Amino acid sequence: MQKRTKTILSASISTILIGCMNSAFALDNTNNVNSSYKNEANIAPNANKLDAKETYNKVLDIYDDYFKSTIRFKEDGSEAKLTGLEWFDDIETVGVNRERAKTQFIPYDSPKKAFLAEKSSLDNIDANSSKFYKKLTDSKWDFALVYTPEEAHLKDKEWLSKDYKGNEFQKELVPASIQTYRNPDGTFKYDEPMYTNHGFPWQDNIQKEDYTKPKAPTERNPVAYYRTTFTLDNDWHNREVFISLQSVESAYYIFVNGKAVGYSTDSYTAHDFNITPYLNEGENTIALKVFRWSIGSWLENQDFIRQNGIYRDIYLYSKGDAEIRDFFIKTDFVNKKDLVNSDVNLYVDTTVRGLRNTDNKTYTLSARLLDKEGKEISSAKNTEFNIAKTSFDNTQKLLDKGTTKTISMYVKNPKKWFADTPNLYFVELVLKDDKGHTIESVVKRIGFRDLRKVVTNVKNNNNQYLEQLQINGKQLVLRGVNRHDTDMYKGRAVGIKEYLTDLSTMKHFNLNAIRTSHYPNDAMMYDLADELGLYICMDANIESHRAAVTGARVPTGPIETGEYKEWVYPVLDRNANMIEHYKNNPSVLIWSSNNEAQYEKVQYNSHSPFWVASMYALKRDPSRFRKSERASAYHDQIQNGDPWSLQSRIENIVDVHSTQYALPDEVNAYNNVQPYIHSEYNHAMGQAYGNAKEHLDVIRNKDNVNGGFIWDFIDQSILTVDKDNPQDYFLGYGGDWIDKKYNDNAFCANGLVYADHTPSPKLFEAKKVHQQVNFYLQNENFKSDDVLKVKMVNEYENTPLSNFDISFSIYKNGDIDHPIAHGIVNSSLDS
Repeated sequence: MQKRTKTILSASISTILIGCMNSAFALDNTNNVNSSYKNEANIAPNANKLDAKETYNKVLDIYDDYFKSTIRFKEDGSEAKLTGLEWFDDIETVGVNRERAKTQFIPYDSPKKAFLAEKSSLDNIDANSSKFYKKLTDSKWDFALVYTPEEAHLKDKEWLSKDYKGNEFQKELVPASIQTYRNPDGTFKYDEPMYTNHGFPWQDNIQKEDYTKPKAPTERNPVAYYRTTFTLDNDWHNREVFISLQSVESAYYIFVNGKAVGYSTDSYTAHDFNITPYLNEGENTIALKVFRWSIGSWLENQDFIRQNGIYRDIYLYSKGDAEIRDFFIKTDFVNKKDLVNSDVNLYVDTTVRGLRNTDNKTYTLSARLLDKEGKEISSAKNTEFNIAKTSFDNTQKLLDKGTTKTISMYVKNPKKWFADTPNLYFVELVLKDDKGHTIESVVKRIGFRDLRKVVTNVKNNNNQYLEQLQINGKQLVLRGVNRHDTDMYKGRAVGIKEYLTDLSTMKHFNLNAIRTSHYPNDAMMYDLADELGLYICMDANIESHRAAVTGARVPTGPIETGEYKEWVYPVLDRNANMIEHYKNNPSVLIWSSNNEAQYEKVQYNSHSPFWVASMYALKRDPSRFRKSERASAYHDQIQNGDPWSLQSRIENIVDVHSTQYALPDEVNAYNNVQPYIHSEYNHAMGQAYGNAKEHLDVIRNKDNVNGGFIWDFIDQSILTVDKDNPQDYFLGYGGDWIDKKYNDNAFCANGLVYADHTPSPKLFEAKKVHQQVNFYLQNENFKSDDVLKVKMVNEYENTPLSNFDISFSIYKNGDIDHPIAHGIVNSSLDS
């Protein structure tokens, strides 16, 4: 570890307040700093406790009430109203002045540009072709770091200003993990990674943890400052300008031209801010203040190498007088008895919002469905939106949800989307003003696939039918892996190269599913999964593991009721962000509300965070499966009629039962109602991973077992320089960095592939046991005059064996150079 030139101060957090009350970047609240800074809404959201079913009925209102409480401007509306201590212990303030979460899309100035850019993730045409898009990353920003929040406070006024004149910043590439910035000799330049599994990384390494009341560490909590400038394009004047920050860990404040724009937590979903009120003619400055740990870190206790920084892109996009704010593409298969060959009713719930229209106006939206060549398959009648004169008040603009209308199209027997046949179509939306001028165009890829849960013909000991997950009427079998965003050089800041390498490797080795352990990935990963064909179980960015056994007041369950009202919004917000961002990606099959966070049976009501999150998923998107690691273990499985009906699903916090590291015999004995999947199994640490074939035998033989996810795909490691010999590099893990007192050693190296993304021998075993065409000898003790019988089984969902060349050879005594028989098999065996 390189020597520090900074002094590590250990003064109380309360001293941060001293001498700062007149700063433009200081606190607005003069209360004792050790008190919590709660929502400043006049009426506390979610004050009245609703029972389980009432929560379902009111969950969208609950979410909206919470959102309204985060809109905070100074009285003159000049900038955001911030305390400056939200990061410390303000649980319920998940953000300030963020836009509502929406699907991830880029506006284009023409339908043709939109289609060409969105047609494929594998070509060179992308969002950069839009005149309404401007990427700020993949470039060097000004960067500086201090080691305590107290030091940071002394730097705020100068380092967050519009025009900084000092020389304390250095140029660093963004996006990147701060802990992978290096000196010329390869040593870490500013800060170092840490590795703990279920413990909080600052525990013992940095300071003693007080579990009685969650708050962020202060004795050593590095704070990074980022600065960059941009100039608006000429055709962006008189337009609304937004900034999208795709992933920043852990909590951050954003300033534009020295004015406070807002604040956010949740390290792994995108947050957008309207920065129009803060822009100047000519050059503009963006400054970020980013904490390594915050109050939000109590929900980010995943088993991974601990890092922070700006991991994904930051970009600007501009909008006209009105905008397509959001849309949700939904499908209804007409023939429920033959889903693979069914016609489909296509619905697009589209929201249009006014932004700069100075009068009441009527806008027109057109919608078409295109095939991969851009040919029209279906279209809808033009839909008119009457949009009232826009308020230019910042608060009112954020409060405006827009107007939502449903557009419908009928599609004759489209090709269906499975992992083995990832057929994609394209929904085109074009918004025009009252003079017929195009305001913006959007194209989004869609896969036609129907998910549902059905009963099998098998009953359990309670005379209840066992259930099964299906896709397009076929049993869903997840041949999956858990996957972290990780790279030995770049840390968590992976890009298209790493995603494409990993997903292509999975396809080549017969893996068809990913669990995004344990946070949403970059949008490009889901686009690749849509196109390449991979099923996604998406974890929300929530794990509170260690706190479950320490008595800390976090939503894990060590109190009788399990009610943690103050944590409802952070849990709901992270789940809602995930759902709203990726609700249109066909590869996403499962919404997983958390990992390792609920450890006891709790009462389900509006003050139970994971129940509220589950009801949001069911209310907002009933087309997908709900999952919750741990919660399902403490929940009575209720079957009330059709298992895919609302009356049955509303009784349950999940649609699928999941566990970790159950043995094959235990899974074989599973006889409960809900379908079963392995959240984690076949722990791939060391030279091999065990029980691979035995597990797949059970999955193949049990109709109510829908597969699972190996732990895990890639060895987590960061390339590290030996401090005693800078010429010597090694793959570092726990204890190699500033975590020598408390770490989990090499437990981060559990992968089927090595840290450089190349396959290990374990992956070849996975390829064999997961293969979807299998051959079984029917008469092993045959004699020379007998007919050799081989059973062929096709486990592909939608691919017949006629798509493959199948040959056979028979050898005597292993003499592979001289087969005694060989031939070719022609088969049209379908899935």
